[in-house]
Amino acid sequence: MKDTDYHRNYLRSSVVHMNVLIKRLVSSAVLVTITCATIIFTPKWFLFVVVDIFSLIAFYEYLQIVKKKGFEGNGLLALLLSVFIPFATLYSLEYFAFALTSLILFLFHFKRGEANNQAFAFSALTTFGMVYIVWFLSYLAKIRFLEDGAFWVFYAILLAKGGDAGAYFVGSRFGKQKLIEHISPNKSVEGAWG
Repeated sequence: MKDTDYHRNYLRSSVVHMNVLIKRLVSSAVLVTITCATIIFTPKWFLFVVVDIFSLIAFYEYLQIVKKKGFEGNGLLALLLSVFIPFATLYSLEYFAFALTSLILFLFHFKRGEANNQAFAFSALTTFGMVYIVWFLSYLAKIRFLEDGAFWVFYAILLAKGGDAGAYFVGSRFGKQKLIEHISPNKSVEGAWG
């Protein structure tokens, strides 16, 4: 009886993993097709708009994580200010745009009487998110218009997706030791090596 339950649970688990894999493969195929078309066939301004949209979605998710960790601040203002960073990158004004948006964020929080550790921490975390997500992603569009730029953008995306796929397959097949369970319970040390 126990052998049958074990095999039944194993089969259910395998089906669930297969469904997750199929969803990942289909969504990746759709995104890769859209990405290739956007990188190769669109004008410069449109590529910056697409990069801006993706970076804002990623930055919004980052701000939600910051909020869940207990840091409060004006996330809407941060999102609105970060819209301009990719376009400033288009005209090589990214340093000015980044400095201005950071200054506005800090002044907004401290002017409202929130001059405490919470306001400072939120402003610092938001500034970090702008740099790490919005600013860095905006360089994909800038790289695209260099000589052989499309190749380098595809190469960067291939490395990122390949690393993600390798971690997923190695982790789901060989993963035993949890990596950082309180942050991401399904990640394993073996997956990180993959």
